[in-house]
Amino acid sequence: MKRTSKKTLTLVLFVLHVLLCAVMLIACNPTPAQIEKAFDTYGKEKAFMKTSGGKVLHLANGTTTYYIQPAVSGDYKTISEYAAAKANTLTSAVSICTSTLTADSSSSFLFSVQSYSSSDKKANATNFLNSSSKGVVIFSEIRYSSENLERKTMQYKKHTALHEMGHTFGLGHVTDSILNGYTVMLAEHPSSKYELDDYGEFDRANIEWLYGK
Repeated sequence: MKRTSKKTLTLVLFVLHVLLCAVMLIACNPTPAQIEKAFDTYGKEKAFMKTSGGKVLHLANGTTTYYIQPAVSGDYKTISEYAAAKANTLTSAVSICTSTLTADSSSSFLFSVQSYSSSDKKANATNFLNSSSKGVVIFSEIRYSSENLERKTMQYKKHTALHEMGHTFGLGHVTDSILNGYTVMLAEHPSSKYELDDYGEFDRANIEWLYGK
């Protein structure tokens, strides 16, 4: 009798363990319907930052040149050029070029590397944006944090650069973890499982909605 009870208890515990694993697996892998709902909830106009007057932030059609400061070298230069190249796959309405900063260069759009103050120590990078009253982005400085990125993997650094370039297009932060793996615009840097080295489906759908293909 005791032996039978022990076997039964073991079986019950095993079943409960399997059920728990199944629940966790479902939670970590949203269904297509959940993803579609997330796209509707956070996408299109709601995916973009806005001016105080309610205008959607966006780049003007045509070519925008990002200047790379001399201090932006090695991996930082690589990921800057990478982000620009990937940005050019988002829409034909806007093209992003990179050029080395010289004394005669315009610096309305530039990349830089700096040592952050203690108040900024959590940021991997920051995009300082200015826009016109109509929402057109007229200034952007993407600053990489040397302390936070120096020991990160190349994929992590690429994800960071893509994220900051996304802000230049007007994309705001995404906070719902259900979109892990579908966007580079997550407000908290995702775990390595969800780091993207290209713009995700969510990003591309929103850019196409505003700029066209």
